[in-house]
Amino acid sequence: MIVVRDRSRQTALLPKCLAILLGFFAVIAAAKADVWRRFDSSRNFSIEYPAKWAVQSRVSYRLDIMDSKDGGQEGVLVAPGHVFITVTEEGGAQFVTLAQTIAKYLKDSAEIVERGRAVALGASACSSLTETNIRFSDAGVENPRAQHIPLQEADDFFCELAGHRIIVVNVLYWEADKQKAGYRNIGLRMARSIRTER
Repeated sequence: MIVVRDRSRQTALLPKCLAILLGFFAVIAAAKADVWRRFDSSRNFSIEYPAKWAVQSRVSYRLDIMDSKDGGQEGVLVAPGHVFITVTEEGGAQFVTLAQTIAKYLKDSAEIVERGRAVALGASACSSLTETNIRFSDAGVENPRAQHIPLQEADDFFCELAGHRIIVVNVLYWEADKQKAGYRNIGLRMARSIRTER
């Protein structure tokens, strides 16, 4: 008995099988890329951050992270094309208002945009979350011959917790960076993950 196989049908199925396999691997890669870790501060709050990012500081009360180990540059905190995020509590034992904290971060800024956000994330989360955006020049990278002085930009998220505690997520990058919307979203997600340990 002679069996004749339809090779054209087999050939047509091959691209579909490959597309399914590639889609499967893409889903796995995306899941791995979206893994986050939790930082527990000695000041009784926690926050989540991207697991693949490089931790820059090893102190128990403050978190400094960068999207890459080689994202720094001599004379400036962050190199073009990279982002630096700092998480810290403002005020400590000394009482400070939200307005005082925001004013401290906006000092000497060239341009300021403030966006208010009302959130209700639970009793142990931010009772209010205020976002500001500033642009400023960095003297360490100014070029006297350049017509345009490069600007740095920062998104600051001020998380107000119960008991008048204020946690600040500072997201620093360069104004011309095309990925800055993504950096802002990461900062916002981090701020929304803040929890206080009672």
